[in-house]
Amino acid sequence: ARTMISLIGFENRQLTKQACALMMRHMSQRALLTENLKKAQVLVYPAAVKVYHETQLAIGRFTALKKHLAADDAHAYEEAASLLKRLTEYLTTTDYNPEEIARKNQRIMLNRELDEPVVDLLFLNLERDSTVREALTDESERDADPPKNPARRDLFQQCYNFLKALTTNHEAAQQKLFPQIGTFSEHMGIRELNVADTIREIVRDNARLIATVPESFFRHFISAILTWGRKARWLNFFQVFLEVNGSPFKRNQDVILRLVLEEWDALIDLSCDYRSSPYLPKSDPRTGKTLLDLIKDGDHSMPVRSLVKYHYGGINLLALCAAGKAAANKAKILPLVAMDTIIDSILDCVVNAEGIREDLAGFDFDGVHYIRSAWVKLMTNVYLSSMDTHSITQVQGARRMWFGDAKGDAAGASLMGEFVIDLQRLATRLQNLDGARSASFQTTGAISLLDKEDGVGKNMEMHLLYAMEIVRALVRIFSRADIYDPDRADAAQKEVASTLREQAVLLYSELRKIKLEKECLLVVELITAMTQIGIKGVALEMEEPVEEEEKVPGKEVRFHEGWNNFKLHMSATMGVNPEKPMLNSIKDVAMMLGSRETANNSKYETLREFVNLITNDAEVDILVQLNGLKIVRAILYVQPDKTGVTSDEQERQYKRMLRNDPPTDAEKGSREFVILQAKVAKIGGVDLVVSAMESPDKDVVLSALMLAVTLLEGGNKAVQDLFAATLAPASSQQFFLQLHKVLEDSIAALKEQKRKIKQRAAENTALAAAGIKRKATPLPSLGSSQQYMTEVMKMMR
Repeated sequence: ARTMISLIGFENRQLTKQACALMMRHMSQRALLTENLKKAQVLVYPAAVKVYHETQLAIGRFTALKKHLAADDAHAYEEAASLLKRLTEYLTTTDYNPEEIARKNQRIMLNRELDEPVVDLLFLNLERDSTVREALTDESERDADPPKNPARRDLFQQCYNFLKALTTNHEAAQQKLFPQIGTFSEHMGIRELNVADTIREIVRDNARLIATVPESFFRHFISAILTWGRKARWLNFFQVFLEVNGSPFKRNQDVILRLVLEEWDALIDLSCDYRSSPYLPKSDPRTGKTLLDLIKDGDHSMPVRSLVKYHYGGINLLALCAAGKAAANKAKILPLVAMDTIIDSILDCVVNAEGIREDLAGFDFDGVHYIRSAWVKLMTNVYLSSMDTHSITQVQGARRMWFGDAKGDAAGASLMGEFVIDLQRLATRLQNLDGARSASFQTTGAISLLDKEDGVGKNMEMHLLYAMEIVRALVRIFSRADIYDPDRADAAQKEVASTLREQAVLLYSELRKIKLEKECLLVVELITAMTQIGIKGVALEMEEPVEEEEKVPGKEVRFHEGWNNFKLHMSATMGVNPEKPMLNSIKDVAMMLGSRETANNSKYETLREFVNLITNDAEVDILVQLNGLKIVRAILYVQPDKTGVTSDEQERQYKRMLRNDPPTDAEKGSREFVILQAKVAKIGGVDLVVSAMESPDKDVVLSALMLAVTLLEGGNKAVQDLFAATLAPASSQQFFLQLHKVLEDSIAALKEQKRKIKQRAAENTALAAAGIKRKATPLPSLGSSQQYMTEVMKMMR
């Protein structure tokens, strides 16, 4: 390290750059070994060894087959498709391939970089035939373009199926494949090629990735619908960008809703009435049919081209854009979809053209549940969760909220009455589940309702999702006195509320039998909310939790435990903190760069070169810049040239920096410290802060804020003047924009964390009230968002 620092002082930019890079690499060697050990995957199970060897074989075969595929060799297509199908099976969760094994197979394949030859195949040229579409005069006949090479299209679909399975719940694979989504999106609009679902998995529940998706990418999917016609999967594509792990993502909510409103008529279908629609060709056999007709025909079960699924997708998209505290978005949707319209859509989707309510005996009633779930979600997110007086007025004045109106044969239907019926129907269906249990039920006690068929419908999961939306809506209704006030409710309303409580208790007991814990918690929250406002009824019958016998771990499990202990031992032996591996090295370099006794550094010449490099070099590595910021800040804490200071005192000051406490000398107003602050600022410290604030890396931005606070600590006027002079020109606008963005992002993140904390606390309260015992888990912390905001405020102060 001393040699590299000496080389920095020769005022040769290229030499300085290389010396810094080598020094950082030298500093990180032990940390790198620790990181590599963490990533190393030991193949303990024989099945894992088999997958490893098949992965190795596949890599070689894909590479060898590419030239034959380029020449359209039929045998090459057949072999490549067979390989991809086999590999995808290893990544797919089934009764015979549990999720844990599928996740391990994902890591094996990603570690061997199997994704790279597969992605490479997607760079083969796949032309589309757009002549038919371009010659159309009737826009309703728009459809995806047929491929000129169907065999290559089929191979591409196998590639996308594999990549989708590889990235499902696999953050490392998402991170690696994310840069390719622009390339993948170029294959949209080719008939029978599903790219959207793969892109969805690449970004699903990954906040860091979806935050960087530009508006132009969203416009590309809007354009796809306008160009090739309505496809449900393109509309549903937006869902993963609107929520992360069930929590709304505000930035994308605003952008996507604005884009949807620009093309409202072409994108959103609120009626699903194709008796006279410009979006369905007259030659389509579904022309002339209503939503009820389509449900009876089973349109909602079609894997592609489903009009019912597109109808659902539009409603669900609006609901997601209004989720959470998106008050502005709720206000935009409010005049477009009235509360009475939502209730009518929920109740009357089973009313035929003659105004008669049908029971759909012999048909799939789960299609009705499917559509109703979207409308109930929209009602909850736009109206029931809004504090706006206009929305509450509409809820309070809704015609069919509690009682049916006096029109036609649909007169008896009310929203609350229908909720009673639908919850009761689900509880009955769950009671009648047959004894055929899957292999996963034998091991976990949970049962899948997906595609579970009975006399009511063909997919009980749709009914369950609908029931949970009902419960969410009821929690809102019975938690708000401005919607349901027990002191003002009449006897009929109280009777309906009591009946709803009884059905919720019955539903809870059935859900508990099949161990749907998440759904049980939501129902308990509803029952608790109703009990708190005096709605009495049948009490929950709780079972005492059964303590499971502790299982003796097998040899494979014991090996994994030993391997983890070995990695911790290696980190401790090398003096590396696994969480912050370069702490000691940063302090050592700060001691050398901050000392005027270091060669070529009597006037901080070497330090100046170092600061200038990490400030002005556009190609500077993020790791170098990040650690460079920490080194410069550490110099202000340890003060290498301070007279009479011991190494123990310098170590204590360095630990203060790690705790983010101010330097002791700053609190004392030490003259020596004030002079050092000014010197570091003058040789480029201020420019370094301003430059690093523009970094796309959040860690670099936070380190820049911390350095700025340390430079300004104690109200150093000379440093304040330098910041003022640097930020005065109009060219510094980007710095203030970044500060504004950091504050906005931090506020949004803080609100989200507070929401999670409140939700977790409410869950714990509900469980306690219901007598349910569950292992206590710590409440979420406010996280790094609070730290960002704190540093901004300290710097501005």
